Amino acid sequence: MKNCFIYLRVSTEEQAKEGFSIENQKRACIEFAKSKGYHVKRVFIDDGKSARTTDRAALQEMLKLAKGQEVQNG
Repeated sequence: MKNCFIYLRVSTEEQAKEGFSIENQKRACIEFAKSKGYHVKRVFIDDGKSARTTDRAALQEMLKLAKGQEVQNG
């Protein structure tokens, strides 16, 4: 089974209220990963962070971990 990481983010409380909440994203991403045969190794979350910069703690942590992982296209 292939492994994957999931990265989740909402930038505003308004987005969370409109159905883009972290929990909704998490559920959808995990279901998608499973349907494609992936095992979710870890979920990274940056709550209330803008996409204007990559200077987000969870994103940077995920990228550091991913550098040491084999990438599989599928």
